Amino acid sequence: MIWDFHRLMNAAQYITLCSPGNQSALAGALWRFRVRFYASVVAVECRVPFHLFGVGGVDARGLLANLERLRRYTQQLIPRLEDV
Repeated sequence: MIWDFHRLMNAAQYITLCSPGNQSALAGALWRFRVRFYASVVAVECRVPFHLFGVGGVDARGLLANLERLRRYTQQLIPRLEDV
C-alpha cells in the first residue's frame, strides 16, 4: 500500500511540476495528503502489536481512504483530452 501511495504521489508531483501557474496550492495539498497518509500508517502499525496480544483490532479503513483520496486528487490533476 505504501508503494502504491508513492506511485500516486510521484505522479501528482510530476503533474504539479508541469502545470502552468501557481503551484503552491497544489504542493500544499500534496503535503497534507502525505501527512495524513503517514499518520494513518503509524496508527495501523501501532495497533498491530496490541492486536497480536488480543487487545483491540486493526482498522485500516482510514489508510485505504487516504490512499483513495490521493488517487482521486491525482486523477483530477490530469488534463482531459478535450482541454488539450
